[in-house]
Amino acid sequence: MRGTGFERVSFRSNTDFKINDRISIGQTLTLAYSDRDNEPFSGGRSQIEHIVKQVPYIPVRDASRLGGFRSPDRVDGSDPENPVLNAELRTNRQQDFKILGTGYIDVDIYDGLSYKFLVGLDIGLGTQDQYTPRFDAGDFNFQPFASIQQNRSTFVSPLISNQLSYSKTFGDHSIDALAVLEQQTFKQTGLQGSGQNFLTNDVRVLQGVQNQTTSGNQTEYALISYIGRINYDYAQKYLISASVRRDGGSRFGPANKWGTFPSLSLGWRISEEGFMQALPAVSDLKLRASYGETGNDRIGDYVYQGTINSNFFYNFAGSLQGGSTISSLANADLRWETTIMRNIGLDLGLFNDRFSLSAEWFDNTTEGMILGVPIPPSLGYDGAPVANVGNVSNRGLEFTAGYRKYSGAFQFSVDGNIGFVNNELTSLGTGNTIFGPGFQGDQMTFTEEGQPIAYFYGWQTDGIFQQGEDTSMQPNASPGDIRFVDVNGDGTISDADRTFLGHYLPDFTYGVNFSANYKNFDLNVFMQGVQGNEIFNLLRFHTEGMTRLFNAGTQVLDRWTPERPDTDIPRAVSGDPNRNARASSRWIEDGSYFRIKNLSLGYTIPGAALESFSRGTISSLRLYLSSQNLLTLTNYSGYDPEIAVRTGVDSTLGTGIDYGQFPAARTLMAGVQLTF
Repeated sequence: MRGTGFERVSFRSNTDFKINDRISIGQTLTLAYSDRDNEPFSGGRSQIEHIVKQVPYIPVRDASRLGGFRSPDRVDGSDPENPVLNAELRTNRQQDFKILGTGYIDVDIYDGLSYKFLVGLDIGLGTQDQYTPRFDAGDFNFQPFASIQQNRSTFVSPLISNQLSYSKTFGDHSIDALAVLEQQTFKQTGLQGSGQNFLTNDVRVLQGVQNQTTSGNQTEYALISYIGRINYDYAQKYLISASVRRDGGSRFGPANKWGTFPSLSLGWRISEEGFMQALPAVSDLKLRASYGETGNDRIGDYVYQGTINSNFFYNFAGSLQGGSTISSLANADLRWETTIMRNIGLDLGLFNDRFSLSAEWFDNTTEGMILGVPIPPSLGYDGAPVANVGNVSNRGLEFTAGYRKYSGAFQFSVDGNIGFVNNELTSLGTGNTIFGPGFQGDQMTFTEEGQPIAYFYGWQTDGIFQQGEDTSMQPNASPGDIRFVDVNGDGTISDADRTFLGHYLPDFTYGVNFSANYKNFDLNVFMQGVQGNEIFNLLRFHTEGMTRLFNAGTQVLDRWTPERPDTDIPRAVSGDPNRNARASSRWIEDGSYFRIKNLSLGYTIPGAALESFSRGTISSLRLYLSSQNLLTLTNYSGYDPEIAVRTGVDSTLGTGIDYGQFPAARTLMAGVQLTF
């Protein structure tokens, strides 16, 4: 998309050295630099929103106006921004430099007992420069000054890990144990500055600007972990693994900083039993079961505290004065969100594992789910308080199958998987329901006990009123308006008739991975898809809603008229008295798709040819072509069925809503891999 871009350069190094029979050392190092031109997000709208809303009769460029662009004026009755103006005049450049390294020493203490000491450091340096010059494209889109904003960020995260391990085999008995003590801290600092230049567009730094403001922030987080694990097997037939992890995190209240997370897994390799020797075709047959708990601390910093925001300014007598406010309510009882995972599986291998099959049942329950609890705006807080609000269950089945051929000149493997999951909010500790993101006065998702979390919510449509039909249940309706379903049967259409419209989670997901080699050629293809999920296509509201003087899609050419009653597009009417464009099943679409996600074709130069020109300095040389998102098959009318969550929208409550997010790019790459 015009106005966006991305470049990345990275370097990676791994080294291992054996000092003597007992001591070895090593390191890993990754250096990365990225330069990104971010998509303009002006006026709270994405570029795609501006593109589809832009009035078609207004020229993109106008040399007579400051900046050289044109946007709607008041007489047009429309206010979308010119997307080409945003792409060419507004710049938002993000540069990041990353250093990630580890170093370790491993000491073999005595007969299977070893100690490993590891230190790591993660450093990130970022700069963001945003600039918009003076311009005048119309009554709704002008700026009498050059706007300059610069942000600087620093991220530092050191890691210290102590690992003591023991491994021993006694006849048919094998045991290995691991004890870990590690600490990791995270510190992020930021500095932001902004100002306005009324004199020139040529200066793009904060020098000689007016209304200059600066602000800064710093967040810190620490995590301490104690981990113990033991594995045991007898004759490779009976397997057991047990572990316990205790984590202490500073993001939780004083009485709840620590969480304990055990796990246990059992396995029985039936194929190793004597009675299975009569079935030589069965090369592997294993029954397994496990139970485990994991904790989630990815909730942001200081959310359990009532924080004060001092980044506010008010104009007193022409001078900006700083101010502070309490931005959120405290919750000292906030604790770890815990996911309890249970599964039972069966693995089968046939003919020396040439064929493989696997089936698994799983039951994952999240307890103490952490969400923002909506509060009335009248309370005066910026954000919703964060709390452990309920439990969520995810139950389902997964199946995998594969085939491998590793003999002959042509060798290949193919693996496929399919998974089914059922999501349900089993309890909501607050005792209340939770609404998700709103639009045009309607909430688009709803969360309540007994239903999937954040299901799409609104009115169910039932065709279009035709001339002579009774509209008494919808007093503002006329022929050509949408008929809505009276869900509660009270004889009138109201908010009480809003209902379940679908969910973003699919009925099942699937994937296929194919790898092949023929002499020096190699091919890898990964295909994946989903089936049975819904998408709330809010972008269609802009192209088919006909509520304002925006551009519209060609679908509205088929709108209802007395001469053209056979259509599912309602009439065009000023003010939309029947609220035809409300949140309803009109905007819900099937989001199923099949996609060739990754494809790679390579050729490895024969060793003899390398030896002749590299004199042994190059051990391997591979040339390759690869692609991502090469092909997508879907009935979804939007730009991309695999949509991300929009910036600024809660990912738990707003997944599956298409506001016009930037679609996944189709990429083609060529490269060389060298091994020395």
